[in-house]
Amino acid sequence: MSATLAGEWGTPVNTSAHQKGGIHDDDTATDLGFRGGTVAGSIHMEQFLPLLLDAFSEAWWRNGVLSMYFRQATVDRQPVRCFLTPSSSGQAKVWMENEDQQIIMEGSANLSDCPKSSALRERLAVVRPADELRILKDISLGHQASTKTRVERRFMDEQLRVITQSHEHFVSDETYGERVLSNTQVVRIFDPAEQQIAESAIQPFVGLYGGIEIAFE
Repeated sequence: MSATLAGEWGTPVNTSAHQKGGIHDDDTATDLGFRGGTVAGSIHMEQFLPLLLDAFSEAWWRNGVLSMYFRQATVDRQPVRCFLTPSSSGQAKVWMENEDQQIIMEGSANLSDCPKSSALRERLAVVRPADELRILKDISLGHQASTKTRVERRFMDEQLRVITQSHEHFVSDETYGERVLSNTQVVRIFDPAEQQIAESAIQPFVGLYGGIEIAFE
């Protein structure tokens, strides 16, 4: 059995706490039973980077696939730690724990040529079809948005001031000709389209992710 790699403790910042009415806002989150505004799952995913580079080297930047299922929310600057167990299959098991050893998120990491299905795709394959949709009854699988989006450098720079795990590729364009986006910025690209599609949902609602998969292929 391959040895499990453990990362350093991190204290991720809730960078969306100012967005009133969302799950990252203290008032809204506590009304829904959370201890406070939640740290975005994409922010937690950034903390895995040192372990992913140890396991997959530079190929991770070109062909990495990180697939995470979220089990428990955390609040601003709550200490968390990442773990990775390599496998001969080429797909690593990854997870994050808090100080009480509770699982915050878990999933898989591999390169795009790995034959195994990712953690989220395996889950989706066995999900029971919903008998009756309510909030999302007017949104169908494959629904598309017409909006265009971009990530400006100032947003990247603002996040780098508080990012849990930074890297030179996020700052410099020397290696790939452009700066590499962190996981949070990759997810940010989809925000405008998500908001446009969500206009078709039954209001009011509070959105939150149950999982995220980011794949570079």
